[in-house]
Amino acid sequence: MMLLTGINRQAIAQKISPNSIDKDFEVPNGFLSNRFSIDLGKGNTLQVEVMDLNDIARFKNIDSILTVFFKDIVPLQDSLMDELAAKRIDYLIDAAGRKKIRISNFKPVAASFVLRQGEMSALKTEQDTLNIIGVVNEPPSQRLQKILGNIRYYRLSFYVNNLNELKNAEAKSIGEKITAFSSKKKWVQVKEDDWKMKNGDKSISSKTPNGTVSGNGNYLESIFAISMQNYKNNFVPSVSAGFSLVFNNGITKKHIGFSNETHFLFTKDMNGDVKRFLNVFTTISYKQRNLNEKSAAVFHLNPDFSLSYLIENRGNFYDKNTFRLGFGRVNLDKGAVNLEPCFYFNNFFKNTTPGLRLNVGF
Repeated sequence: MMLLTGINRQAIAQKISPNSIDKDFEVPNGFLSNRFSIDLGKGNTLQVEVMDLNDIARFKNIDSILTVFFKDIVPLQDSLMDELAAKRIDYLIDAAGRKKIRISNFKPVAASFVLRQGEMSALKTEQDTLNIIGVVNEPPSQRLQKILGNIRYYRLSFYVNNLNELKNAEAKSIGEKITAFSSKKKWVQVKEDDWKMKNGDKSISSKTPNGTVSGNGNYLESIFAISMQNYKNNFVPSVSAGFSLVFNNGITKKHIGFSNETHFLFTKDMNGDVKRFLNVFTTISYKQRNLNEKSAAVFHLNPDFSLSYLIENRGNFYDKNTFRLGFGRVNLDKGAVNLEPCFYFNNFFKNTTPGLRLNVGF
């Protein structure tokens, strides 16, 4: 009862203390499921991150978005006067169309100069950053996503030598490059952490095929685990295999799993020979993880549940129509190893037998 109730890569050297970050300008963990980069030339780069690949079509008119942005920051020019400071501007457009702007200036820690034809001038050594963050309300044709959370995000991150270069850039061609991204094309690995579309725009690259960000968004994952448990006076090793549906809304990650679990039981016959019996349970499970849990924490108690039913009975170890109910897990090593208290029973909680399982997942 106590267990039950207790139940990106930095593109430039611009750093902000986590305690100083305004949460309004941060995309929640796990929302951005696809990420790719575009080489804009002259050392300038654009990183595109989306939750839904359908949103890429929105950026074909990036020239209009940049035009509106530069109009919006005209009253803030005093904050951008230092030409040698690296600037970071976060430009948020929420679902209601309201805009928020945050400007951060990073002064160089050392003075740098360039000498040209006998004339000395100061040299800017860090790039500027522009993050355009958008919130899209009620995604179309995504009923499941509406159930789990009715908003989605995107983020465009420009890393440029000078923000003013975006005024003169051929923004229309940038929009065409963005929309040239295709997850349907075959992706080939050029070198480590560098993938490109086969016969596609060579300026587009990603660290993974299709630009998929591992562990973000909704996805399907495999289940494979080795367990050890007790059943009455028997020590029972087992192996589980199956799949899990993972739903990630940026706040919590929910897993709904389906698997088969084979139990290995042993006994001796009248001649003293060891006989092995395989008993199979089919299992449905649910677990939930708070994405804001401190990653440094080793020990977590989570509200996990599982229900198993015996579908193959060999050796008369288990009663007919046996169920196993697991509730709550003490997770170690970020969930790779966990302890699960459970009960075996049949015919609506008759012949109840308590147990404890140690699970090691892969």
